[in-house]
Amino acid sequence: DRIVAISDAVARTIPKRGEKPPPVVVVPNPVSTDSPEVSVVETIRMMVQKQANLQNKDRFFLIGWFSALRALKDPFLFVKLIAALNKTSPYPVVAIMLGKDLEGLKDKISAQIRCSDMGDRIFLMGFQRPIESWMSACDLLVAPSTGDAFGRTLIEAMSLGVPVVAAAAGGHVEVIRHRVNGLLATAGNLEEFSCCVNEIMN
Repeated sequence: DRIVAISDAVARTIPKRGEKPPPVVVVPNPVSTDSPEVSVVETIRMMVQKQANLQNKDRFFLIGWFSALRALKDPFLFVKLIAALNKTSPYPVVAIMLGKDLEGLKDKISAQIRCSDMGDRIFLMGFQRPIESWMSACDLLVAPSTGDAFGRTLIEAMSLGVPVVAAAAGGHVEVIRHRVNGLLATAGNLEEFSCCVNEIMN
């Protein structure tokens, strides 16, 4: 018998019981490599651009959040990040947040967006499919989660050619090699996240 875990981070948390506990085998989550239709991706970008009250000719940078709305995913840091970037960027930074509200955080996140005066820059899109089309529409994916078991969305984004910035926590450190296939920032550190995103934007 064996115990299957989706990452080393999960494997380390499995208690060993008995004199001869079964070995733990790490089998990462599978990831789809299907490429979305270009026309669908372009339609999503145009839709977001319109929601942000931008003209067709306006340049903008689109950052994606692809995760359930949960406290450990740190959505509030994400909102602070987008607000901070818009203060220094020479062009608009727009963000879409896709994921189910599993902990009733949507109202609090919406309130933070309004208080940050980001109502025309950050959009809560709920759960969307196919996810590949939405990811491909983004210029960057940011994952500030402090406790992802694996970080599947990071691999999905990279497979689509979308750069990633993630918190150096949980399974992220098994997926991202800093400055090799993405950038890592200290979990909860707004300044480090801002520096990493600015590096990619520039």
